[in-house]
Amino acid sequence: MRSGCPATSTSISSFSGSALMPGRRWPASLVSAALVPTPEYMDRKYADEGWTAGHLLNLVLGQGDMLVTPLQITRMTAAIANGGRLVVPKLVISPRLKEVRERAIDLPPWIWSYMQQALYQVINGENGTGFRARVEGGAIYGKTGTAQNPHGEGHSWFSGFVKTRSGRELVVTVLVEQGGLGSRTAAPLAAEIFRHFIERDGDAGEDLAQIP
Repeated sequence: MRSGCPATSTSISSFSGSALMPGRRWPASLVSAALVPTPEYMDRKYADEGWTAGHLLNLVLGQGDMLVTPLQITRMTAAIANGGRLVVPKLVISPRLKEVRERAIDLPPWIWSYMQQALYQVINGENGTGFRARVEGGAIYGKTGTAQNPHGEGHSWFSGFVKTRSGRELVVTVLVEQGGLGSRTAAPLAAEIFRHFIERDGDAGEDLAQIP
């Protein structure tokens, strides 16, 4: 099977972080392009075996050769939250942005709806691993993750968003290096941020994902 995920590649690998403050040159150590391996990349790197179904399964889990930063994951999560609009992040002094640069990812609307429902179930479903990110009165969506680390404990990940009655949304990504399971370490930290946001903005809407 030779296939990749163009939506993942577009939302993650096309942004390094260097555009956070236009006109400023960032040290190379502070910005990094993501790596979302394609079949062509794997054919070049692993000339003996090339792209295999095993590589594809690794990428489904976010493992193998894939490399991402918290900012890139945040950008992808934001695209899911807003229905496919890919926003260029900026560092700002004032919360009021004069200009937001964005472009649409060319996927059918039902895919974004499906992913939102899936992220909702991760937090609120009976067997959801992200239940520790749940906040009373909040419509929380998200995904936990644990990146394998050959040098110690796994890296703890959580990325998700909250929707409020006022229509405001907040995307949060937490990475705790060598923090262990994402559900135990990163998710509760995200919950604290969501709670603070909801308290300032008012109660979030109930079941805004309209789960069937």
